[in-house]
Amino acid sequence: MSKNKDKNLNKDNGTSNNSSLNVAFVGGGKGCKEILELLQTYRPRTFKLNIIGVADFHKDAPGRKFAEKIGIWTTENYKEFFKYKELDLLIELTGKDEVLDEIYEIKPKKVKVLDHVGARFLWEIIEIQEEKLVLEERLAASEKMIVMGEMAYHLAHELRNPLMCIGGLARRILHYPHVPEGMRHRLQLIIQHVEQMERAVSHVCDVAKPLQPRFCLCDMKAIMNELCKGIRLEAETKGILVECNIGDDLPTMVVDPDLFRQAIWHVVKNAIEAMENIGGRLTITAELCWDDLVIIIKDTGPGIENHLKDQVFRPFYTTKPGSAGLGLSLCRKIIWDHGGEISIKKGEEGGTIVRFDIPVRFEIPGAPPI
Repeated sequence: MSKNKDKNLNKDNGTSNNSSLNVAFVGGGKGCKEILELLQTYRPRTFKLNIIGVADFHKDAPGRKFAEKIGIWTTENYKEFFKYKELDLLIELTGKDEVLDEIYEIKPKKVKVLDHVGARFLWEIIEIQEEKLVLEERLAASEKMIVMGEMAYHLAHELRNPLMCIGGLARRILHYPHVPEGMRHRLQLIIQHVEQMERAVSHVCDVAKPLQPRFCLCDMKAIMNELCKGIRLEAETKGILVECNIGDDLPTMVVDPDLFRQAIWHVVKNAIEAMENIGGRLTITAELCWDDLVIIIKDTGPGIENHLKDQVFRPFYTTKPGSAGLGLSLCRKIIWDHGGEISIKKGEEGGTIVRFDIPVRFEIPGAPPI
């Protein structure tokens, strides 16, 4: 019996806490993994949740593997859960009626059971609530972007023409044959600073203006494999190893391929810059998880502090000198236009993990039904 199992099963059975709920999962598939991931960030308000274990015949089941990763005991035989006398709830996620029937036959009377149908129903309710919160956050962010957009276009109108005149005049003078060397150096500095200001204005406009996605059906496996080839060439020249795990079951779905590549490349560029002087490993994973295409980009760089994980998506927020701080804001905007989400966090062993969750869609938004 493992240490985790001993810790979970061998508790003082005479000190049951009414505010605690001891739960075990039967079935360690993708659904189990998603629930465990949700419980990493969400905790019930009215009771303390204690997950005592996950059971699945398959050691490579994603939910079981994730449970092991976060220190939850796992087993092939769910009947071992019944040795834990304080077990309150068994959640059956196998989707097999014969497993559910067997559980009801042998479980202790006080143990409640939530079957896969009930679990899926509750999961749908949680998803609806999460979608509501996400939409509210997006609405607030969109209102800020509208205000910023109006300011950006006003600034672009007021600044672009003077900048073009200054830059153009400096270039013309630079081409005069008798310009002193000291003056030539100063003119080159003027041109460089003007170009920097023009790029900053352009970046602001890119983030502020509405995107115009050109959606079409795309083979996501082909796109991801193509991206990985380019990323590997870019990274390995800087001493960074690249590992790509592209699922064989990636669908053909509706995206804007150019914007999609832009979003992935920006995150990859940040990761490469974080490891450029120290070397490291860049891992790119793409898999189908229920109705979403999930892409995870992980690096072994210094990592991002978790208290900054929301701030990095704000326009103009940056920790890099010379950066406008608009890349991740534009990246999130692209993913939002695809109906998806992007999140960022620090890895358990350091580095940064960026995750894209993009819903699989087969119809082009706004297109008339066939």
